[in-house]
Amino acid sequence: MKKVLQGFIFWTIAIAFILLMTTIGQALANLITMDLVMTVVYIALGYSFIYILKN
Repeated sequence: MKKVLQGFIFWTIAIAFILLMTTIGQALANLITMDLVMTVVYIALGYSFIYILKN
């Protein structure tokens, strides 16, 4: 009986973890758009240009 209870608790936690990761992934997929990615790329490009000129 103890093994059955431990197995049930383990699988409940495992399924909850998978559902939580899926929810976080969906939230990030909705949050991160191509415009955001391009903005970050342009900022990184500008920063790297300044860094190269500085050195």
